Amino acid sequence: EPSSASHRLLAANARANPNCAWRTHHGAAWSQDGTIAFSNAALSTASRVTTEPGDERVPAWTLARLLAQAGGRADLVKIDIEGAEEAVLGGGQGELAQIGTLVVEIHPDRCRELAVMGILRDAFPRLYAIPGRKSLKPLILATQHDAPWCLPTVSGV
Repeated sequence: EPSSASHRLLAANARANPNCAWRTHHGAAWSQDGTIAFSNAALSTASRVTTEPGDERVPAWTLARLLAQAGGRADLVKIDIEGAEEAVLGGGQGELAQIGTLVVEIHPDRCRELAVMGILRDAFPRLYAIPGRKSLKPLILATQHDAPWCLPTVSGV
């Protein structure tokens, strides 16, 4: 979690639930390791990594580094990174094979939706659109496994 305030809340929740195997990290997923500017906003959905000065500088990690920290493989990864989907996923295509299921919200106003869908199609044999959302942003479940539930398959991309 890149936002200092949100990370403090997340860490407090992890401490309050010691039986869960949670590990919290203050930083952002990005296309390269290092540090990056993060802009906090009143609405969390407007907070994001930025090329402008931002409100704070945070550690930045590639998908490869994040997976390495998790032991090289992840059963489930959820990504809601406010427009950085293409930058993060595009640089980690080899690593995507180490993820069993990925849930990603795509922000078409901040990234190229078709490029993100292409990256997902290349890495996962099954893509499903999560229906019934109030948001117009696509929420995609990409998986290496057969989905035992009924979701509309993404097609035409």
